[in-house]
Amino acid sequence: RDLATELGVSEQPAKRRLTTLTRDGVIALRTDFTRGEGGWPAQVALWLGVDDACVDQVGDELSSWPETRFCLAAFGPANLFLEAQLHRLDEHDALLERIRTRLPEVTIIDRRPVLRAVKSWGRVLDLAGHATTVVPVDPWAEPSAQAADR
Repeated sequence: RDLATELGVSEQPAKRRLTTLTRDGVIALRTDFTRGEGGWPAQVALWLGVDDACVDQVGDELSSWPETRFCLAAFGPANLFLEAQLHRLDEHDALLERIRTRLPEVTIIDRRPVLRAVKSWGRVLDLAGHATTVVPVDPWAEPSAQAADR
């Protein structure tokens, strides 16, 4: 109802359009939760090396894994970055073994535990991982302008 009002249309066309957009994968609805309370209190950051021709394929594979928080391509010897959430920090060995087994073209260059997340999806987090404030991200702003906002 609120969306229809905001768009200046009746509820039915707004509902149809929203259904089409979500069905076609144009938009996705998500729920953000405190990682620890959701059963994923541990995180690791992995810097991976992949042949440039395989970056997209490996990134797609890693992105489909349930523990992947985000995966991005970069420049340099570590040209793929993966942040994974785990039920326990000692599960990182199994994650690394799965990478080695299922993705033999990947070299694990560096790995580190994430000691504390301070921000998630534009939300500043307290020590317990609860959102305290929002820092909106403006994808069109110049990088220097965004740095000034922090």
